[in-house]
This record gives sequence, structure tokens and C-alpha cells, in this order.
Amino acid sequence: MAKIGIVGDIHLSRYSSILRSRGSLFSTRLEGLIRSISWAEKIFKENGCEEEIFLGDTFDTPDVDSETITALSEVVWHNKPRLRHFIVGNHESGVASLKYNSTQMLYKLGVIEDKPYIYPVDEHCEILFLPYITEDNRKPLVEYLENRHSDKKLIICSHNDLKNFQMGKFTSTTGFDIDEIDNNCDICFNGHLHNEGRVGDKIINLGVLSGMNFSEDAFKYVHHIAILDTETLEVKYFINPYAFNFYKVDIDDESDLSKLKNLKDNAVVSIKCSNTYKDALKKTLEQVKNIITYKIIYTRDSVSLESQNEISLNLGEDHLEQFKKYILETLGNDNIVVEELGEVCK
Repeated sequence: MAKIGIVGDIHLSRYSSILRSRGSLFSTRLEGLIRSISWAEKIFKENGCEEEIFLGDTFDTPDVDSETITALSEVVWHNKPRLRHFIVGNHESGVASLKYNSTQMLYKLGVIEDKPYIYPVDEHCEILFLPYITEDNRKPLVEYLENRHSDKKLIICSHNDLKNFQMGKFTSTTGFDIDEIDNNCDICFNGHLHNEGRVGDKIINLGVLSGMNFSEDAFKYVHHIAILDTETLEVKYFINPYAFNFYKVDIDDESDLSKLKNLKDNAVVSIKCSNTYKDALKKTLEQVKNIITYKIIYTRDSVSLESQNEISLNLGEDHLEQFKKYILETLGNDNIVVEELGEVCK
């Protein structure tokens, strides 16, 4: 019997979304991620994990900045597993072959999994590693299993899109077919798709180790790691106490203010508030101590800009368009910013 520790996307980066403050040595985000990875390693050691798998997008970009590289050296790699595997995700390479990728910085800590292949874990099971595969290079799943000559249980560890996966109001039209995965493995752990949960019968979408942006919803989802027993396929989850938790909160009534008192630690909050409850909101925020940072969009009548966390809107104009313009001009128009705007301005 072996135990395998599994970690989802980490997206090591200095900043994300409105989380742009500085810590004592590094950015607040990097310091939280250092604590998160070190915590995961500690949990794996305490539970006797013999191997570890990182499901891809450990880094947020193929070109990693010096602060992120330096911060990585502060991680305490508690565990000394037989093998540690780092799957290459789409954020870590700018080429379809994944030949050039930022994950290579971790080669001294483990094996860089940049090609699909089958790995024999023990007498009970084997793993099919599936790093990120672009749609034009994707083959049917069974073709990646052609060299398999074993009656062992099959675990799939992947960083890929899932076809027909529900993402909010949209359904994915690309990726590996969910039914094909269910029919050809015993269990599958997938990264890439940030909101954790079960997909199909056998797919565990593990989610991100720590929150990244407002396309996630900490009211619905958790940030956790998993430990798999290779003999029984039992999965145990451990919730990350150092995760950033992103929330969108609408204050349409005074009773809605109670939502801000029920947030998890390390909360990052986007608030839409009726101007009627502006003063009550300020008092509530003074009392809530687990919010790292927030932004407020006041609605109804015109208000003045009173802090860096507040955006003034005039309802005589299209306030959502004003807000979108402000965010795009301030934060840029990369994919994450555009994705968040779509969520916040629904």
C-alpha cells in the first residue's frame, strides 16, 4: 500500500486580481503561497506519503520574475518522498510541445512530467500522466493507453480541459471526453479547472491550492489538497488554512451585511453596495478582521471616492461600463482581468 499526496494549481506569482499588497519580505500573495506549499508538505509527511503529484500550473507564467524565484527558495519541503512529480500546465509554457517551460526550475525537487506516459507506482496501480495538450494535438484517451499491458488499477493525473464540463453559464466544447475518462480509469485527478468538485463518476477536479481571482467563489468552493491510498483508492482531503478566499458580496439590504461576518480567513472581497447602506458597510468592515483587501462598488446615487478601495459611480451614466473601463485601464486587459470582469459585472 502506498499513499500519494496531490496538489492542484498553485500559480506562483507576485500578484493576482486586487491582491497587490506587500508582505514583510515578498508580496502578500507570494508569502501566502509559501505558507500554503510548506503546509501541504507538512501534511504529506505527517501522513506518510511516499510520492507527491503537483497537477500543473505550479507557476503562473513561462517567464518567472526574480521575486517569485527568490520566494520559492523559502518553501519548506518537509517531506522526502520516493518521487515528486510536477506536471506541466498551460500557464508554464508558451509552446504546444511544452519543451520550454518554467516548471524546469523544480527539476532538483522532482520529475518534470511534460509528456504523456504511464508510470508504475506499485503492485496495486499505475498512473497515466497527461500534461497540458492543446486541442489540435489531442488524441482520444485510449490512444494514450495503447502501451498499457497491466491489470493494475489506473489513476489518471491530468492538467487539461474536459469536454462538456459546466463552467458557470457555459459548457466546454473542448478537452478530453468525460465519459471516455470514466470508462478507462479507476480514478482521475485533474488540475487546470479552478473550481473544485466531482465531474462524472471518477473525475476529481481538485481545484487551486489558494484563491486567485473572482471567477472563484469561496462561498461554494474550498482550497484543499488530497491524499490517495493506492490500494483502496480512498481519498482524504485537507483544507488549506493559508488559502486566499475570493468572495463577491451584494449588499442590497442591511441584513446582507452579515455575509461579511461569515467569511473564511484571508478573504479578498468584491462588494456591490447600495449607497443607502454605505455607513453601515464601513462600520461592518471596521469590525471584520479576516479581510485582506476589498473593493466596493456603490450603486444608486453618486458618491465620492473616499479610499483606494472604493470606486465612484454616477448612475446618471452607465456605471458598469465606467467600472469596466476603470479596471481595464488600471489592471490591463489580460485574460484573468477580462474573466473577472465578466463574473463581477453579470
